[in-house]
Amino acid sequence: MTAPQPSEDPTTTAAADDGPAPQEAPAARRRRGAGLGGLLPVLALSLLTVLVLLTGYLAWELRQQALTADARTEGIAAARDAARVLFSYDHESLDEDFAAGLALAGGEFREEYERTTRDVVRPVAEQYDAVVEASVVDAAVVSAAPDRITALVFLNQQTTSTRVEGPKIDQSRVRMELVRDGDDWRVVEVSAL
Repeated sequence: MTAPQPSEDPTTTAAADDGPAPQEAPAARRRRGAGLGGLLPVLALSLLTVLVLLTGYLAWELRQQALTADARTEGIAAARDAARVLFSYDHESLDEDFAAGLALAGGEFREEYERTTRDVVRPVAEQYDAVVEASVVDAAVVSAAPDRITALVFLNQQTTSTRVEGPKIDQSRVRMELVRDGDDWRVVEVSAL
């Protein structure tokens, strides 16, 4: 005995191939659209992340600009004060004068200042009873960052000594690099121009 064979009805096959597509079930439509719906929260989160990062960067940039503006103001005042101290001395108070200058110096300049005042300035000042008084004529900031400035300082040095008759005035320009050290500023480089 043979199993009955399903009969193929040509009208059924043709109708399946040529007829209108059956209606899609609502659940199938939801699954197919879920890809786009799932993408929207990811895009929104990405956009929010970019906005937060951009806002943070802009806040940081504004803070840096404010710190740089403060550095300009504080640094130029420190440069003026430091120039008066570093370039003034009296043969009768060399230890105090050089100690005051050393307190304002930092980095390699500190060693250079100590060596120059000890080996060059002190012997000449003592030999000729020299008194040098520096006064700042003008000063300007060349460049600034939150913790560093470069200043150009114009100063006059009035010298009296046994070597020359009457006071002598020397006009100088110096380029000074200062760095922030806590609440203070230290001179780390001086170049005569």
